[in-house]
Amino acid sequence: MKSKFGVIILVCMFILVAATACSNEDDSASEGGVTINWWSMFHENEAQAEVYQRAIARYEAATGNTVNVTWMGRDVRLTLRTAIDAGESIDIIENSPDWLYPTFGTEALLPLDDYLNMVFPTTGGQTLGETIISSYLDFARTYADSGRVYYIPQQPAIAAMFYNKAIFREAGITSPPTTWAEFLDVAQQLANAGFDVATIDNAYRFSLFGAYLAMLGGQEFAYAVDADESGEMWGSPAVLQIAQALEEMASRGFFSSTAPANIWPAGQQEFAIGLTAIYLINGSWFPSEVAETAGPDFEWGAIGFPALPGSTDPNTTVQFISQGFAISANSAHPDEAAELIAFLLDVETQQDMVDTASAIPATYGVTWPSELADIQVMLNNMTGSHTIWGGLSSPDVTAALSTNMGLLFSGSINAEEFVTNMIADTRRN
Repeated sequence: MKSKFGVIILVCMFILVAATACSNEDDSASEGGVTINWWSMFHENEAQAEVYQRAIARYEAATGNTVNVTWMGRDVRLTLRTAIDAGESIDIIENSPDWLYPTFGTEALLPLDDYLNMVFPTTGGQTLGETIISSYLDFARTYADSGRVYYIPQQPAIAAMFYNKAIFREAGITSPPTTWAEFLDVAQQLANAGFDVATIDNAYRFSLFGAYLAMLGGQEFAYAVDADESGEMWGSPAVLQIAQALEEMASRGFFSSTAPANIWPAGQQEFAIGLTAIYLINGSWFPSEVAETAGPDFEWGAIGFPALPGSTDPNTTVQFISQGFAISANSAHPDEAAELIAFLLDVETQQDMVDTASAIPATYGVTWPSELADIQVMLNNMTGSHTIWGGLSSPDVTAALSTNMGLLFSGSINAEEFVTNMIADTRRN
């Protein structure tokens, strides 16, 4: 009896130990393999964050890893580098290259070329790099002297000249202009057909000037003009040439009667209801901003800035900016972070981003909104890039341009007076 009772005890103990072991295995599986830490530039209630969360759920289910997202919003720039330097474990960094590279430098970011050459479960048998629109990666390579990729672009935005295809067709214009001379010919054809040619808002006047400046003098020249504290670079021949071109537009009646005084978004609404044929420059988000006014039947057209005499940049040079994903050089789990990025850039997530957040996709195989069809063509055909708005960003410069361009549009000042005003208005020392 004792022997039989001892066997029963041993069996029960074995079952208990086995059950405990199984329980421990289940806990380990539920906790996943590793934890990926990501500080996002979006808030948790934003549309982009909703898309990210759906992609994260797929990633966690597929890999057993855990993603810990800190939804910092745009203020992430204020603390991210300090946190990493203090030893905070952060794997994925998300922001624009114009902040990433000056803030971190390539020494603090992981080169991603090897990952771009890898096939992931979500890339459909292709390498990750093959799934991403090639011009985006070309853009990313321009940020490092080595030509290596340290950030993968996503959610790009570009500047474009928007036009109403229905008005162009009614005026007998069969193709949009690609050079400044062609642009003036199209503008005259529109005016001859009885249409108001072009409009713009005060908020985008500086953007028009910056686009022209970067196309004419190059990106570094535009940066230098923007940063010049003496104001003297506003006396350069390039600035006078731009002012004279805009003065010519005004003298030929190519600005709508409201353009000189438009306060945003008055000009956008003017264009959206069909009162003018062209909105001179805006971002790729423009159609979504005026969707309710324009309606579903509005025929959206978009082109790059026309090529200029004396410039080597064609109109396939796109003013481009994007957010993107980078991996910290101190990441504890770079391989897992790269796989998560592959999930975030796969067709399912990118289509969700288009449908939910009206964003431009980063990946081939996504259905674009019809109103962005020409934006898609511009990005696919992009041969070079400038920073959006030509890189003009100094508050005194943008304010002075808005004021003086309004005066130039209305004929209140001429090109030479514009230059004199800009020198005085941007002098900081």
